[in-house]
Amino acid sequence: MTELTSADRLVPIHVYGRPGCMQCKQTTRKLDKHGVPYTYVDVDDDAVAGALVDIYATKNPGPKSLPLVTAGDQYWFGFRHERLARLIDIHHTSPDISSLDAVAAQYLEEVGNA
Repeated sequence: MTELTSADRLVPIHVYGRPGCMQCKQTTRKLDKHGVPYTYVDVDDDAVAGALVDIYATKNPGPKSLPLVTAGDQYWFGFRHERLARLIDIHHTSPDISSLDAVAAQYLEEVGNA
C-alpha cells in the first residue's frame, strides 16, 4: 500500500484546459512553481471533461474562458491570481495529519476489543 503524504490528503485540484491556452499555461505554471499537486485534463482529448466544462459553464454567471479549475466544491474559470494564491496558501499551511492514522487505528482496535 502506498503511503499518502499530507498533500495527497488535500482536496484534489483539477485544471481543465487545452493546448495553446495562455491562461491555462499561466495557471499550471503557478501551481507547478509552488509545488501544488493537480491533475491537468485536456478538454480536446477528453469528451467527458469537455461536457463537464459545459455543465460548470451553465452554472457560472461570469466569464467562461478556460481553464476551469476545480478544488473540492469550489471552481472558477480563467487565470485567477487571488484564487490561486489562496489555494497555494492552503496547500502550504495545511497540517500534516498523517501521523494521526496510527493513533486512530490503535484507538479503533482498542474500542473494538472492549
